[in-house]
Amino acid sequence: MQPGFGSSLPAKHADSAGGDIRAHLGTYVYGAVFPTTSQDLIKAATDHQADDDVVSILRQLDPVTGFCTPAEVWRALELGTDNRF
Repeated sequence: MQPGFGSSLPAKHADSAGGDIRAHLGTYVYGAVFPTTSQDLIKAATDHQADDDVVSILRQLDPVTGFCTPAEVWRALELGTDNRF
């Protein structure tokens, strides 16, 4: 997990494998069409009234990198990629 993620979201969303954080992010970026970009994910999150913590995490993604799957997003955020998504 990248430094700061545990403190970026409330403790109830953090776990050692990143699954709870992935789930929290997923509640705001659902509906994003893959392949996608970080800007599209940020727009989806803000359209779903994401809190500042979620938007802040998504802003840590490289703005020029494309993502073909949610797993690629989780990997880029170092949140693990177990089979939950």
